[in-house]
Amino acid sequence: MPVGTYEEHIENSMSYYVRGYYKWVDSDVKLTLPPLCDDCDYLINTYATGEGFFSDMSAVQSGFSSICLYSGSFIRGELYRTGERGWRLTPGFHVDQSFYIYSPYSRKDNKSLFASALYPYRYDSLGFPGMMGSVSKRLSDESTYEWSSSSHAHIIVTYNGESKTYGGQGNGEGQGISEDKLTHIFKFGDTNEATTLQDAKARLIEYAKVEMDDDIPREDELTWAKIYDVVGDGAWVDMGNSFTYLYQKDDRASFSNDEWGVGNKLYWGGSLGYCRDTWVDGRYIAKTFVKGATLEDYPEASVMLTETTVPVITECKKSWDRETSSYVYSSAEVEETVQKNVLFRYDKEEQVWKANVNWGGYDNSFSAFKTLTEQGIIDEKYLGMLTLTREDVEKIIANGNTNRKPEKGYIYDGYSPQGTPFVKGDCNDDGEFTVADLVLMQKWLLGTNETDVENWRNVDMNYNRKLDVYDLCLLRRMLVER
Repeated sequence: MPVGTYEEHIENSMSYYVRGYYKWVDSDVKLTLPPLCDDCDYLINTYATGEGFFSDMSAVQSGFSSICLYSGSFIRGELYRTGERGWRLTPGFHVDQSFYIYSPYSRKDNKSLFASALYPYRYDSLGFPGMMGSVSKRLSDESTYEWSSSSHAHIIVTYNGESKTYGGQGNGEGQGISEDKLTHIFKFGDTNEATTLQDAKARLIEYAKVEMDDDIPREDELTWAKIYDVVGDGAWVDMGNSFTYLYQKDDRASFSNDEWGVGNKLYWGGSLGYCRDTWVDGRYIAKTFVKGATLEDYPEASVMLTETTVPVITECKKSWDRETSSYVYSSAEVEETVQKNVLFRYDKEEQVWKANVNWGGYDNSFSAFKTLTEQGIIDEKYLGMLTLTREDVEKIIANGNTNRKPEKGYIYDGYSPQGTPFVKGDCNDDGEFTVADLVLMQKWLLGTNETDVENWRNVDMNYNRKLDVYDLCLLRRMLVER
């Protein structure tokens, strides 16, 4: 135990302390403690089998998954509305996520639960693979890992020239609960209060299942169904100087989405189509529009034609050939139909883009068109309508749009009313951009009497939510470029 003194020294009415001495001496108190280790070492010590690097990794992954929770619960605070933005659309954070609908609501004065603070194995889809990366380095300094390019929740671990994928996330969910939902309150002091990690885990699982009333105002809520109804066959969407292209894939209006946070929904799939690694109208979309992209940058990206004519097999006769294990066609009827959206995917082997045929019946597929063409049943022009060469794609991209932000669509930025149409540069709100809009903008800035900008959002060229001479200059530049 440390012993020693501090001495007070007073000089010129100023008081300060001069440190004395310390030394360590043995006491009669004896404690027996288990070896201390961090979360990573605990996983290795508990679950690794010692049968080899990848066997240990798989065993730790399995054990980690069995004890890990996605998140902890908390006592939810007061709901309040933040800022002036309303419900809005934003891109998902990670490479494999689509889009979020964000609410304008947050909570203040949330209170942490002791069970959440006590239980250490609460890892989300970033923390779980991050921990597995740490495990891999503890098992062998010769191993390396990198994050997956297609899934934010996984890493690729390489050891002795062999690579395997690890990651995921904890099980279940956490949530905010009200104080009346608490089933146990821990007390500290001379109460003989005790708990274990398993007790804490059980509490968190219990609280995650509690049914809570939805207290978020939903009168003006933005929903995927509302977006679906507005974009129709296809339209550009402005999320606040961030653009994407959305469209109706079918007329069923079905949506798969999950809650995330307070009043937020992540879109996973369904009838609302969105583009990723795709060229649309000469613009490249990673998830949102990437200004200045070139075909050399993304040589294998898909291509969507937003209004094109495609063939549809309306009737055909065929029989199965056992020797070749393929169909032999005897006749087929084909019609040409205008489709608003046709997605062409790149085929690495043939080095062409093939239409993702998703209209008509079972026989209406690219392979069926190819077989019918090879057997001489239909005109080869139909297969040509479903195929794009690199030269074709170069012509599509060469329309000058790759550096130009979309100029027509709908707004979901949280400031304008949901689904507000925009036509960039349309100052007088007549549905098109002409020199008349430039003249009106100039008059309005000069304060000319009886001059009004009908839709200011269309001429906020630098997206700072105010109109000034900088917007006028950008408006003039856009007119000149046209």
